[in-house]
Amino acid sequence: CSRFIIQRKREDEEWNTIGTMTGAGTRHTVTDYHYFDAAPAGFHRYRLLQQDGDGTITAGPALDVFAGIIPEHSALHQNHPNPFNPSTVITYHLAKNGAVKLSVFDIEGKEVRILTNTYQPAGSYAIRFSASGLPSGMYVYRLLVNGMTFSKKMLFIQ
Repeated sequence: CSRFIIQRKREDEEWNTIGTMTGAGTRHTVTDYHYFDAAPAGFHRYRLLQQDGDGTITAGPALDVFAGIIPEHSALHQNHPNPFNPSTVITYHLAKNGAVKLSVFDIEGKEVRILTNTYQPAGSYAIRFSASGLPSGMYVYRLLVNGMTFSKKMLFIQ
């Protein structure tokens, strides 16, 4: 990858490029990148475009983030809507910066999706989860951050 293009938009807007970062090229080791955005308060959608050396651009998945006051406590909230079909939104708050992992498990405890597994700055986040390809039923979503674990149940009905 020769560079990354960071884009942001609000619900009714087009994607706007807010920054770029030079890529480390093709490597077989993990490279961490960090970008901080002083966005106005409210929900924003972000995406990362990867530009290869030949000019090819690939868009990554979009991430919904709430910009606002840093919360006092980390928390995981109930998804909405619940029950859902086929997608729902999971929101959580981080009181401190840290490594975050948000996963979905079936009722037998098997991890079926990893929604995020990255470093995130303190703040509020919203991630859309699509259960497409999964059977109807009860699922558990779990947030691991800064040595704490939070879990909630959700119901997928087709």
